[in-house]
Amino acid sequence: MYKGVLIDWGGVLTTGMYDSIMAWVAADRIDANRYREVMRDMVASAYDEGAYSDRADSRAATRAATRADGKPAGRADGKAAGEPLNAAASATAITVAALESAIMDEVAASARSGHGPGFDSPVNPIHALERGEIDPREFERDLASRLLTLDGVPPLADGLLNRMFAAFEPVEPMYAMLRTARAAGLKTCLLSNSWGNDYPRESWVGAFDEVVISGEVGMRKPEARIFHHTLGVIGLSPGQCVFVDDIVSNIAAAEALGITGVHHTDATTTIGELESLLGVPLRVV
Repeated sequence: MYKGVLIDWGGVLTTGMYDSIMAWVAADRIDANRYREVMRDMVASAYDEGAYSDRADSRAATRAATRADGKPAGRADGKAAGEPLNAAASATAITVAALESAIMDEVAASARSGHGPGFDSPVNPIHALERGEIDPREFERDLASRLLTLDGVPPLADGLLNRMFAAFEPVEPMYAMLRTARAAGLKTCLLSNSWGNDYPRESWVGAFDEVVISGEVGMRKPEARIFHHTLGVIGLSPGQCVFVDDIVSNIAAAEALGITGVHHTDATTTIGELESLLGVPLRVV
């Protein structure tokens, strides 16, 4: 019997990463092609597998353009996923989350087959940031030095991370679902990888029993230890919990520990899946 819900923040309890990144690219006049190259290199270097990056890049694009039922995904502009985007949109369509998930799939497949790279590669700045091992201001300076604006100069480093995620908006049906779950006697816990950006903690009132932020505990998803830590904090066993995330590799890591995973795509689908699993109504009428 399930007794708890562990849930991600960015892209699950907020609007999507893509929209936020697009808003930041436009506002800061970021060279979108340069951004895409920088993110790809930073994520791929975490696994010392640059040879895989183009393949993973392609897989991430395919995943982003395909719905769960295998049909082409639509877009907010009303066009089919296969139709051309403008230059900025095309360059930023692959977010770091989608790219990292695709690369993790590639690396995991290689590890299972006994060929290709493993997981003992040098520490990556993104992962160090998520674990709280480096100051966010240091990361901002590093990232800004790699990026360029359309004017050919680096963007302002100070406040870069908060600007990147400034367009995140809360998905109210998801928050209402969490409060309803708590009212039904279920425990809820936020489990989020942080980039050192500010969280809207005022919107969390009544939504969570516990909160686990990667940079505050020195661990990050998909590391097994952060799931063990979270289970200890909430006082439940793996089999008693459901984990909701929008990144496939995080779901796989949780499921490997015996936690039931729900891959988030949209609020309606996720809430429906949780109702089926938990056996309680979670939609607020």
